[in-house]
Order: sequence, then C-alpha cells, then structure tokens
Amino acid sequence: MSNDKCAETCTTSAPMTPIQEPPPNGVPRVHMPNRSQLDPRPRELESLLPEWHTARLVWGYVGYSG
Repeated sequence: MSNDKCAETCTTSAPMTPIQEPPPNGVPRVHMPNRSQLDPRPRELESLLPEWHTARLVWGYVGYSG
C-alpha cells in the first residue's frame, strides 16, 4: 500500500470557496436528503475500493468479509 497512490487519487482540483457568513437569526442551513434517489447500478462494496486502499485494513481488523 502506497501513500503516494492515495495522495494522487484523494486530492481534488476543485477551487476553494470562501467560508460563508452564518445566516441571520440562527436559521439552520440544512439540505434534506432525497431518500427516493437510488443508485441504478448495484455494486459490491469490494469493487468500489482499489486493492491498496487503507479502508481494507479496517475491514480486516473488524472482520468484514464482503
């Protein structure tokens, strides 16, 4: 497992945005999740992570067998 690979894939080139001021009068900034959205492509969790990913160490520790 190489940290170089993680650094390559975990970074993003998205521009940084300034922090917004909190809304007046303590109004919460909440976006409700859309629970009706489904991923039309069912996949196994194993296929979503590359072999070298650190999460696989956690899976091994907690006994995840996919």
